[in-house]
Amino acid sequence: MIKKVVIKNGKKYIVNAPSYGDVGGTDYGVADWFSSQSATLTAGFTSSFVSSTGSFVNTTIYTGTGLVTYSFDFGDGSPITASANVTHIYATGSYTASLSATASAGTLSSSYSFPFSIDPYDGILYFSGSSLTITNQEILDTYAGSIDQSGQSWKEIHGHNLTNLTTLYCYSNLLSTLDVSTNTALTYLYCYSNPLSTLDVSTNTALTNLYCNSNTLTELTCSGATALTYFDCYSNTLSALDVSTNTALTYLDCNSNTLTELTCSGATALTTLYCYSNILSTLDVSTNTALTTLDCSANILSTLDVSTNTDLMILFCSSNTLSTLDVSTNTALMILDCSSNILTELTCSGATALTDLYCYSNTLSTLDVSTNTALTYLDCTSNTLTELTCSGSTALTYLYCNANTLSTLDVSTNTALTTLYCNSNTLTELTCSGATALTYLYCYSNTLSTLDVSTNTALTTLDCFSNTLTELTCSGATALTYLNCSSNTLSTLDVSTNTALISLDCTSNTLTELTCSGATALTYLYCNANTLSTLDVSTNTALTILDCNSNTLTELSVDTILHDLVTNGQFGGYVNLGGEYSSAPSAAGVASGSILSGDRGWTVTTN
Repeated sequence: MIKKVVIKNGKKYIVNAPSYGDVGGTDYGVADWFSSQSATLTAGFTSSFVSSTGSFVNTTIYTGTGLVTYSFDFGDGSPITASANVTHIYATGSYTASLSATASAGTLSSSYSFPFSIDPYDGILYFSGSSLTITNQEILDTYAGSIDQSGQSWKEIHGHNLTNLTTLYCYSNLLSTLDVSTNTALTYLYCYSNPLSTLDVSTNTALTNLYCNSNTLTELTCSGATALTYFDCYSNTLSALDVSTNTALTYLDCNSNTLTELTCSGATALTTLYCYSNILSTLDVSTNTALTTLDCSANILSTLDVSTNTDLMILFCSSNTLSTLDVSTNTALMILDCSSNILTELTCSGATALTDLYCYSNTLSTLDVSTNTALTYLDCTSNTLTELTCSGSTALTYLYCNANTLSTLDVSTNTALTTLYCNSNTLTELTCSGATALTYLYCYSNTLSTLDVSTNTALTTLDCFSNTLTELTCSGATALTYLNCSSNTLSTLDVSTNTALISLDCTSNTLTELTCSGATALTYLYCNANTLSTLDVSTNTALTILDCNSNTLTELSVDTILHDLVTNGQFGGYVNLGGEYSSAPSAAGVASGSILSGDRGWTVTTN
């Protein structure tokens, strides 16, 4: 018993707070008023248990003067002791420990008794007795009706008589059973991270929040918990879950179970449902018209009807076996991830609020997002698309349509587009003249014969290698810093106006002319495997890597290039002017090469 002196509204009280040792010393109890003018004696002690060993600490309060004598009865037939601070080992059973105190020459006496049980299993906590009820809230208003026994390694908790308990924290323990059937006032239950296999909250009609995730639950009964609004039961081994009678439920997370059946038809208030990573083959949310967020990804769903869920804003249904999906009635839908299904048809024409669409790794042959005017992000990679219509998606910023079979693509009306991946298609035509915000363009591994990015003034990265380009126009792309146009059939290339260009890879073309005189920022130039006979790098003063191997450079050209590199003054570079068809340098060229490889620390390769 913890005794406290409480002053409230100018009056003085003694507060009796039974700790119920195993409860952990929390201050609960009733208050007795006493006069500050008279001596009083109130016996009491606190108790704590480790296995079957009980420790009792005297908390007796005596307001007078003089000697207080004590008599402590362990309640198991052991001899009575005159000490008030004692430790005692008990056998299994139920007991009542008592302390008697006498003062003022025997004129004052008081006693306190504490009932408890010792279980044969180590680490067992019993919440017993009804004295946790506060009878005078005006005097002591600190009791919140909650018990926190989290992280204590308890194996069992019984709450049979704690009828006024409203909040129970018992998470991160070793609980294999939990009985809260009589705790009818319980509103918050935190029992996650235990090895619970079953849990029944059907009698807890006041329960609003239940956190029982990360257990080993195979059975969970919550049919009578009609006030339940927030429910976490993820990371268990549940095979079936029925929340149809939980009409107040707004949030349910049952992901990462083994659910084959989920019934939520009556949960009409449900707004958020996470049921991903289960083995659901069917899911009916037709009556959950308040639903705003649904994540049912990583199941085995073959059909999904969300036509009545007009408030739906977020839908994740990826990694299922859906062949068709219609979100045309979901006018509030903003994010849709239906990737990694077997979709052959996706209808999203009415989803005018849609901003993010992930439909990659399906078998879609056509896709029309022209009416999705709010769309900013579209990833439809790895389908079998032969047609993609996005002309009306004027807000589109990121477009990933690579790894399809598109033959033409027009993004000229997508003025907000900054990133375009259309590589690995069969494109013969790419129109991006109006995409003035375009910054990154990856159109490699297609069959493009011409490409014009002269109006794409914001373009910094262009990767158009492995096409059949005979013409590349990039004169107006003044922000271009990275250009890879290797493995094409270009005979001429002019990057003289690309003053920001740092890296140019034009290897494996048929170049006879390369003009890069104005590209003063050029640092890396790979032009090997062409038919260049001359190359002017005199103005490319930042150049540190030049691979011009396997061309047809003349002796004069080799000499001039080496001389220019010396004049440019860079250190620690690399130059390769070798190859079967290029000439060896003259003595003057050799001397320039020696300066580079000696004083300047370059790696120099010539014939």
